[in-house]
Amino acid sequence: ALFRADVPVGPGAGGRRPRARQPKALVLRDARGRVIPCQELSREAGEDLVEAPGHYPDFDRVEWRRVLFMADDLPPLGVTQVSVEEGTAGPAPGSRLRVKATDTSLTNEHIALRIESGGTIAVLDRKTGESYHGLGALEDDADVGDSYTPAPRQLLAGEPDHVAVSVLHTGPLRGVLEVVRRYDAADLDVVTRVALDVGSRTIALELEDVNIRFDHRLRVAFPTGVRVPRVLADGAFGAVERRAVVPRPRRGDTERATPTAPMQRWVAAARGRRGLVIVTDGLPQYEARPDGTLLVTLLRATGALSKPDLPERPGHAGWPVPTIEGQCIGPFTARLAVQITHEGALATPELFDQAADAFLVQPLAHMQRAFLRAPRRRPGPRLEGDGLVFSAMKPAESGRGLILRCYNARGYGVRGAWYVPWPVKSAERCRLDERRVSALNVARGGVIAFEVGPREIVTVLVRH
Repeated sequence: ALFRADVPVGPGAGGRRPRARQPKALVLRDARGRVIPCQELSREAGEDLVEAPGHYPDFDRVEWRRVLFMADDLPPLGVTQVSVEEGTAGPAPGSRLRVKATDTSLTNEHIALRIESGGTIAVLDRKTGESYHGLGALEDDADVGDSYTPAPRQLLAGEPDHVAVSVLHTGPLRGVLEVVRRYDAADLDVVTRVALDVGSRTIALELEDVNIRFDHRLRVAFPTGVRVPRVLADGAFGAVERRAVVPRPRRGDTERATPTAPMQRWVAAARGRRGLVIVTDGLPQYEARPDGTLLVTLLRATGALSKPDLPERPGHAGWPVPTIEGQCIGPFTARLAVQITHEGALATPELFDQAADAFLVQPLAHMQRAFLRAPRRRPGPRLEGDGLVFSAMKPAESGRGLILRCYNARGYGVRGAWYVPWPVKSAERCRLDERRVSALNVARGGVIAFEVGPREIVTVLVRH
């Protein structure tokens, strides 16, 4: 929020001449005073209010600028300060690294992508030379099923009838392309924003549309280019390896197997040197085909809880009542991320958890124009240990102490440790309900070591 003009408030406000100025360029500095590379994303006029305990609020007209910046100085589970100045400065460290954008392509140090004629994405791994094509293709099927069982019928949308591409951001830290695909027969106008950040191996996708039709299923496809890949999906209690399912009616079957499967945040498919991992924001269903294509369900519109006459599942699975809102009429948004991977990475699923955290749990930046005291850099606890994934940091339910939780993403036992940056009186290993199991030793420097079994969740209560 950059000051533009003062708006007088309170007694005598009418006789005061307000101050006014035009905001200048932005410079961001980290806690050590170093210039931070940043990129302006948008600006708009607005207002900002700063409360005062003994006076009328300070009400200003401001220029809101939304910026993207590189926060390399972030401590683990902690906070740091970034100062905002107006003016110019020399080149920031790392500013020579940049995303390059053209009308239909984005390139950084690791990835080169371009928008294909059908609105899909072609991606090249600049290190290995492996390339992928047709990423982000849309499939829209008529679906006469119910809330329990999908019953896809004919394909309503495959190739788009019209495609338009425009550049939203050209870098240097983030490049964004917007792709609009029109499907006349399916009455779809899907907007896809494709983003690539400097230094990142992740391609971010955001899709938007307005659903105006009943009984259909919209999915997005990601071909890996390998046949019969190994498939690993994030589950509630660790990663699960599954085979691709091809539904084939067999004599004696009362219900046909569905090719779709659940996931929590990510699914990976790979064979040999080739593979893809897809991270999703609240999209819990995928399908892995034997030809190596991963599909993620964006929207499934259905109007019945249970139907009695589906070939896929004869008889009712639940109450025969309508689910009108299950048709999902109205606008919808979906967020996904794509990374190139390989079969060897399936042995370390915590890497996919880290990719999901980087995409879904990004650092939170908060603009503050007034302080009672200057902010300080404050580190939090640090987790170390191969295969360990951070899960939670929260106050204890009893109100005494701090809960630190992690889990082992691997199928064998590992050792780990929390490094707590403040004096620790005691540490205890607890159950999920925070009942004490055993005491843990606190070594010098606030080091709390522990052992974790395969797929085990570890909860530690720290008192200080």
